[in-house]
Amino acid sequence: MAEYIVFEGIDGAGKSSLIELLHDKLINDGYNVLCIREPSHEILTNPNDDVISTLEFALDRMKQFKRIDFEAYDYVISDRSFYSNIAYQGTSESKIEWIVGVNSFARRPDRFIFVDIAGDTSCKRELGFVDPDMALFLDCCRERYLYLLPDNHLLLDGNVSFEDNLERIMLYLLRG
Repeated sequence: MAEYIVFEGIDGAGKSSLIELLHDKLINDGYNVLCIREPSHEILTNPNDDVISTLEFALDRMKQFKRIDFEAYDYVISDRSFYSNIAYQGTSESKIEWIVGVNSFARRPDRFIFVDIAGDTSCKRELGFVDPDMALFLDCCRERYLYLLPDNHLLLDGNVSFEDNLERIMLYLLRG
């Protein structure tokens, strides 16, 4: 049965680059690996409607997981999960509870890797400049992620080299 590894972090944290490096390392070490991302396709809803966005993401997640044969892989690595819904749409305790309820079917990660950067760093990487409103929003998302970290998490500094973070990830996976 595949170990389900989730990478989370605000936009521009380096999740995709780390996933690519981890994938290549695990494949070279002889493991069978599947990488997925959420959402699996473009979500066409109004980004200002958190309810519709949450439902669309949950449906996409359910459909994607039904297609995966976890017995066929050693690792399934996901770029985002339902935790992103909570971080980005969970602006109140009641919304967080609702999002968790909507995603009650979602598989919980065996390993949770959070790549941590500040909102202004995200803006610089994604936009090339700091948008104060966007940086504030992303800092709020970051705080929700940090609040939600499960016990089985690895917290990475998204400002250090990919190679250093890959080494920490490999140690985390070997720890069992």
